[in-house]
Amino acid sequence: MATVLVMLLVGLSLSATVLGLMQYIRGTQDQSLSLHAQTQAQIKAWTGVSIVKDYLAALQEGGHLTDLAEAVNAAAAHAAPGVALTLTGVEGITARVTSVSGDMTQYTVETTGVTAVGTRAEASSTLQVVFKAGSTATATNNNVITFNRNLQLSGSIQVQGETGKNYQINVRGDLGTGGNTITGVSIIRSTGSIDIGSGSSFDTLQANGDIRLTGSVSGQQNLRARGNICLSGAAAARGAVRANGSVVGDGSAAFGDVSTIGISNNTGTVLCGGRQLDWGVDLQGNSGAASVNTKGSVRISSGSISGTLQTEKNLVDTNWGGTEHGAAGGTVTGADPATTTWVSVTPGLQVPVASVSEIAISTASFNANEIESAANYVFKIDGNGYKVVTVRNVSGIASGDYFLGDYDGSFKDYLCTSLAPGSTSGSPKCALPSVSAAVTICKGYSDSNNCFGYGNNTWTLDGTSIAQGIAWFKGDLTVGNGTYFNTFIATGNIATSGSTVMYAPNYAGYSGAVNGTIYAPTGICTNSYFPKLHPAQLCNTTAKTYDYSAGNGLGNYALMAGSTDGTTYTGGSITLGASNAIHGSIKAGNEFGSGGSTTVYGYITALAQGTSASNAMGASTTIKLTKLPTGYDPGANGTGSSNSGSTKGIIALWSRYL
Repeated sequence: MATVLVMLLVGLSLSATVLGLMQYIRGTQDQSLSLHAQTQAQIKAWTGVSIVKDYLAALQEGGHLTDLAEAVNAAAAHAAPGVALTLTGVEGITARVTSVSGDMTQYTVETTGVTAVGTRAEASSTLQVVFKAGSTATATNNNVITFNRNLQLSGSIQVQGETGKNYQINVRGDLGTGGNTITGVSIIRSTGSIDIGSGSSFDTLQANGDIRLTGSVSGQQNLRARGNICLSGAAAARGAVRANGSVVGDGSAAFGDVSTIGISNNTGTVLCGGRQLDWGVDLQGNSGAASVNTKGSVRISSGSISGTLQTEKNLVDTNWGGTEHGAAGGTVTGADPATTTWVSVTPGLQVPVASVSEIAISTASFNANEIESAANYVFKIDGNGYKVVTVRNVSGIASGDYFLGDYDGSFKDYLCTSLAPGSTSGSPKCALPSVSAAVTICKGYSDSNNCFGYGNNTWTLDGTSIAQGIAWFKGDLTVGNGTYFNTFIATGNIATSGSTVMYAPNYAGYSGAVNGTIYAPTGICTNSYFPKLHPAQLCNTTAKTYDYSAGNGLGNYALMAGSTDGTTYTGGSITLGASNAIHGSIKAGNEFGSGGSTTVYGYITALAQGTSASNAMGASTTIKLTKLPTGYDPGANGTGSSNSGSTKGIIALWSRYL
């Protein structure tokens, strides 16, 4: 018996040991499995962070990041737990934007990774990350047209740009069109109202006032207005359509996803007046929408809403057989009795609709007097009425002041240190130096033709070409139909004749060719018109290099106009004639206008510093930005630094596990 008891005790002891060992092994395995599962969940959460960062960057690049911020703020106002992001193509990862900073630059996001769902190895990990929309590097400014006063477009406006760049038109005021087409522009922003009535195409319209589209304007456009939005005829905006006021459609107008508040904050010209102001959304005729969310009432005529309808107030649906679905906080009236089944009455319904933020377009100023010292040639009229040129930094000409005069024979517009007796301002005759030692900066149509004329405070260039470089003029300037390799700066206004061709210095470069590609018929440093002259600050003929940054960035411009004495702004308007080819950017201190069949290889800016007249682009105006020469920067501001600002970028400030 004693032996048996001992054996039993030993057996029990061994069993306990084995069971304990098995339990330990299983615990270790569970810990290992849990650690592995948790690690995988954390990896998924961090993968979600990377995806969200790219998602936010894409929104910012497309100009829609503030839309997300407004949606998050609207959700917070209704005690909703943020805005969930839809992440396609991934499993086990969810993300939600929970809050946004007041300046809409910081976004708090929670990303959750889940692994082995439905098994004992299921694990999850949640990361809270604060992203900041800020600058990471300098980038090119894509504001191809910037006007600080109302802009009227007519004819054909075409932007030919590089793939992937969102080219933009900014107007501080109203933008209107008349029978024209706008192509190649992604974004149009206006601090006033936008009125487009043509076969234009674009991605986004943003206005502090109303937006009105008529005619054949159609596509996946996104519209955002602090006022009202109205479409008629065959116009369509099948993207996101948001208004602080109302949205109205007439004819066969088509909308995408519509969101409205019903309270207009219009700061521009009223374009959408009348009946729609009684409704949050008013779909008359055969107009329809993909979905509707509004704090106002909704009226539908013969069209329909294909998706969800949410209105805090009333629905009036006169479309017999319509199939609107959703909810209304007020009454539902329908021609088809089934409407009351499809659209439920939900008293006190709250529809979160984000307010459209006000657009702020930064401005700048231009004063030709501030950059006179950067010019190679300064043209003025002295106290006796003679044309005087101050030369600086020109290889081949000693710096100093010269008269523009003629020698006997076919020697026109030479630089003289003194004039001969009997000279008059209308007929200046050079005395010194001798004609064999004198230099001309003019190529007339013939040896007997002058290039430079002056009268009524206006300089006139009328010849084949003038010496290359930066040329500054006191007064107005009219440029004839020659070929010029200059930056022209005038304290007054600038006008061009028909068939004028210009190459800004930075566009022409050293020889007119870069890496074997010809951009100009001749260059700035090696110039077939004036081979013995060149701007010394731009050209290093020993190293055969060109300095694109010299001249305070002025070499990127073909035309610049306007000046002030501190109290009154003078001139500043630039008007292009027909069939011009301007290879350089344009900066008008006041206003800009173009005729027809004109191509600008650069950006156009009109700063509205002078007396109001009319910004207008008519006939056929093309802004061509493809295959530009290396070193030429059409977005430079002409004062030594780029006005392009900072690149759009998203960075993660900090993160923590929840």
